[in-house]
Amino acid sequence: MFRNPSDAEIRTLLARVKTIAVVGASARPERPSHRIAQRLLAWGYRMIPVRPAVSEVLGQKAYARLAEVPEPIDLVDVFRAIPRMPARWSTNASPWACRPSGCRKA
Repeated sequence: MFRNPSDAEIRTLLARVKTIAVVGASARPERPSHRIAQRLLAWGYRMIPVRPAVSEVLGQKAYARLAEVPEPIDLVDVFRAIPRMPARWSTNASPWACRPSGCRKA
C-alpha cells in the first residue's frame, strides 16, 4: 500500500533534486497544485508542469505526458486522485516508469 514519505524523507529528497515535474499542475491559483508549483519555482527548482489541458503554468511550458518532457526529471510530484491513477503507478511501479532514458531515481 502506498504511503506518503515522511517530512524527513521529503527534506532529503528536496535537498538532492533540481528538476521536479508536477503531474496535474493547474493554472488556477486556487488549486493546491498551482500553489505548490509556485513555491517550487520560488525556492529555485526547475518546475515542469504535466497536464494535457494546459499549454503553460506559471510561465513554464506544460507537457501532456511525462514521456514528452525533453529533459531529465529528478522527482515527480503527482496531484491525482488515487482512483484516477494509472494501474502501472501502483506501489510496485518502477521509479523509472516516466521515461526510459529521462528520469533518475532520487
